[in-house]
Amino acid sequence: MKYFGLFAPVLFSTLALLASGGINKPRVENVGIHRYIQIRFYPRDIEYRLHIITVVTNKGEVLIRGRVEDNIPRHLKLVRGENIWEGEIPPGKDSYDAGYKGYELLIPPEKGKKYIIQPAKVILKDKETSINKYTDPDTVIFDKDISDFWSRYDFYMGVPKDFHLEKEMREKHFLTFTGYPFDPRWIFIWWKDAKDTKIDGKTIADLRVKIGKELYDQEEDEVVETLPCKFIDYKAFQVKGNWKNPKFKTEGIFETYGFVDANQGRLYLIDIITFGYNRVPLNELKKAIRTFRVKESK
Repeated sequence: MKYFGLFAPVLFSTLALLASGGINKPRVENVGIHRYIQIRFYPRDIEYRLHIITVVTNKGEVLIRGRVEDNIPRHLKLVRGENIWEGEIPPGKDSYDAGYKGYELLIPPEKGKKYIIQPAKVILKDKETSINKYTDPDTVIFDKDISDFWSRYDFYMGVPKDFHLEKEMREKHFLTFTGYPFDPRWIFIWWKDAKDTKIDGKTIADLRVKIGKELYDQEEDEVVETLPCKFIDYKAFQVKGNWKNPKFKTEGIFETYGFVDANQGRLYLIDIITFGYNRVPLNELKKAIRTFRVKESK
């Protein structure tokens, strides 16, 4: 989860502004592939797995980040064109947290235009040995704004302004929105036809666990609490729980609201997610998901 020529003078002035706080936080426009890179050292036969993510923002900037999976401090070097970052990554952090602020400037993005993201070179050093790996080229298309996106559906939600569409799985009736990596929170909407269906807390909890496993990278969920509640004008059930993603070694908390819209004959699950176990970051998302509305039939 990238670029066209690197304009060094502009880059360094941009870095200076970033360091001084002179540039507003960019909104993510498109998140590229989140890759693993396997690096094996010989003769000690030690293998490290790197997480590499590349982000494209609405300003046409590209940011590449790296993290060593085992969370042991490692010396990492990221190279893209003339832009180089090198340093130690603290446990549980990535290269961005360690001080890498290297935005690379693209030509101004055009909606719907395809851009080819060039490979980045990643160098991992272990004692006196270093190994070079390259990320794969990737393709980015700058999508329409989320406000345009809703024209494809008969419902609507006002997601936070810094969020972008992460997944649109129309055949599985599943949408996810996030501000990651600048804002590591998520909203998902799932739905299915359910005319005259009666729901209870267990039904909603079981569905949430199933969705996490099948649509969220084999996520493992633990339901902590299930309560009846009112969600907007719907009689609903609220499910609180913990999630864990063994693939990416991440975990946190979620809250799910399940309800049936009788006019549509449709069951909805609306979910909010964050890293870690602090519930405060979910409060703003609770306000956002309560903007959910079903569009009137024409």
